[in-house]
Amino acid sequence: MQKSNDPQVIANLINCLSILENNTFELYTNLAEKIGLPIVKSIFIHIAIDSHKHSMALKCVAEKIGKPHKNPKNCEKHVGEVWRTIERISREITRKARINQADWPDLLEKLAALESVVGEEYYMLVELKTLQMMAKEINQMHRVDLSNFESIFLRIIQEEETHRALIEKVKRTLVKSKDKKQRAPIVKYQQPDSWNKPMPPTL
Repeated sequence: MQKSNDPQVIANLINCLSILENNTFELYTNLAEKIGLPIVKSIFIHIAIDSHKHSMALKCVAEKIGKPHKNPKNCEKHVGEVWRTIERISREITRKARINQADWPDLLEKLAALESVVGEEYYMLVELKTLQMMAKEINQMHRVDLSNFESIFLRIIQEEETHRALIEKVKRTLVKSKDKKQRAPIVKYQQPDSWNKPMPPTL
């Protein structure tokens, strides 16, 4: 993540984060459509809704700070590896008609890592005091109190942590589902042709 005290640069960065969250929303929505287990589908829909909410909130923040580019070309440069990670995972999911059980271990590891990196991006933005350093200048220029924005980032960080916990729940759910299938009794019938024979007379 690039660092700067220029309000316009910060506005563009936050706008890129808004687009990133919208891409995340589309990723989880696509996932939810390709998984059969209802509980897993509902978890992914929950994360998708949160991501859409983050996207809208960040867009508002960016527009309050400056005038972000409507069609930014350098978001990958601004945001870094997390941008490329979402693009890779989205391409993988798009190529599949359904998400098979064999795909889940690798995919869930990638999603857990993704949520961790996204959370770190927001944490860095808060911890570096970037917005606080700019607060006086921006308040004078735009009459915007940036202390309100910090609470938005902290809330997003908390929700990203919740997303990681939900992905761990998905892992446990899928393991239980797999174990249940493996423990299901298998009945082997001997001489199935004998079923067509007449029943012996009753006494």
